This record gives sequence, structure tokens and C-alpha cells, in this order.
Amino acid sequence: MGVRSKWPCYDAGHDGRARYRRHRTRRIHVLATEKAKRGERFILSDRTVTLLELAEIIVDTLGKGKVPRVMPLGLAKIVATLGEGIASLSKRPPLIPKGQLHFMQWGAEPLSTRAQEKLGLSFMPLDVGIANTLEYLSS
Repeated sequence: MGVRSKWPCYDAGHDGRARYRRHRTRRIHVLATEKAKRGERFILSDRTVTLLELAEIIVDTLGKGKVPRVMPLGLAKIVATLGEGIASLSKRPPLIPKGQLHFMQWGAEPLSTRAQEKLGLSFMPLDVGIANTLEYLSS
């Protein structure tokens, strides 16, 4: 079994970008084995944005559309609680899982500073990555 068959999630397209992602991922693994201690973990990201900010970036990138309104937290908690009960009866996933809502309220912000400094990495800016993804999805 070759490397390609072990990482199928990176074979999203046949335009060279998938090859770049595979190559980049391999390079990061090699850097980690060369420069990090065994078992050390790294966060690989550009920056953290809220769902509202993400929607704004997507609408701006597309040049069309409308940013959806944000559901008030109190209503989201009610929807999550009722949704869990309905999901247990219907065997379908809830609209908003309670655990996911809790995580989104937590405000965790992963930082990739250590990976950038220790491994010498830089990341594609989020808005560039979104633009590339939208272009890929529309082709």
C-alpha cells in the first residue's frame, strides 16, 4: 500500500493543489520529527475567527450574498436542549448539539506560534485559503 492510499483525504482534486497539500503535510511531519521531541504536538492554523467573521469573509470573497443573522445565545440553548431530545427519538443529528454549543461558548483560541517558531512554518492566510477553496468548489 503506497503513501497515496494512506492519505486519501488530501486527494480532493486533480489540479496539483492536492499534491501540494500532500507534499506540505509530509514536509511538516518531517520537520516535526527532525526538530521536535517525541510526542510533541503542534497546532497548525492561520488564526481563529468567529462563525460570523467566517461568513463575512466568504460573502466578501464571493462579492455576493448576505451574512446570516446570529441566533441569540438563549435561543441557541433552547434549540440545543430540545434538539437533543428530538434527535434521540428521530435518530437524526440535532441542529445544534449541546456539546458543540458549549465548545463554541468556551472561546478556545488555538495558537500556532510554537509550530511557527519551532518548525519554521508559515501558513496561508485564511482569506486566501477561503478564496482558493471557493474557487475550487465552483470549478
